[in-house]
Amino acid sequence: MSTKIQTKTPMKVKIFSPENSVHLFKNYGRSSLKSKLVNKLELQRELKLTVSKETLLIGISTELTDAQHASDLLEILKGSLSIGCQVIVRACGTQKYQKIVEKLEEEYPSQLRVIQDSEKDMHRLYGAADVSLFLVNNKHAKEERLHMMNFAVIPVSVISDELDEYHAQEESGNAFIIHANSIWNIFEAVVRAKENYKFPYDWKNLQLTCMS
Repeated sequence: MSTKIQTKTPMKVKIFSPENSVHLFKNYGRSSLKSKLVNKLELQRELKLTVSKETLLIGISTELTDAQHASDLLEILKGSLSIGCQVIVRACGTQKYQKIVEKLEEEYPSQLRVIQDSEKDMHRLYGAADVSLFLVNNKHAKEERLHMMNFAVIPVSVISDELDEYHAQEESGNAFIIHANSIWNIFEAVVRAKENYKFPYDWKNLQLTCMS
């Protein structure tokens, strides 16, 4: 059964830590980053997604609203699902996007889930996701991005002061930057993330940079 998207706006909360969150399947930090994978696999099982550590898991924690460019966001998710990514979406936004998400959930039952807008479910999303997707840089998006980065989730994001483009050869950067506001540029950044995820050692270094 699909989770209905709520229309409320959640209260602002402090930036939590994966080391002390009571909602994770297993806590982790910079020195125990491998335990993040436990959270991914367990949440996949709980949500009845295909259990696979190799599959890139995209977490959408921003509200599905026009202010967050939800129309473009959902369009990109269709492309991401078509190339084998998994997606978990926070159930918070405007009703006009509900049918789109529910239809995608029916089309991709082993790849897409909508979760409740609760502290527990959000922490589990942070703990499980490999990357997050941000198409705007307003206050709400910046706050959610900081949550994600603290849980070692790599942003695929528009330009922001706290983000630097990831360069594998130089082992520098903390995000996959969207350099132009078009569907193709956004999707290209998702593909770059997916391709880099294939290299566990480099990905771990990227996660550590992101957490710092």
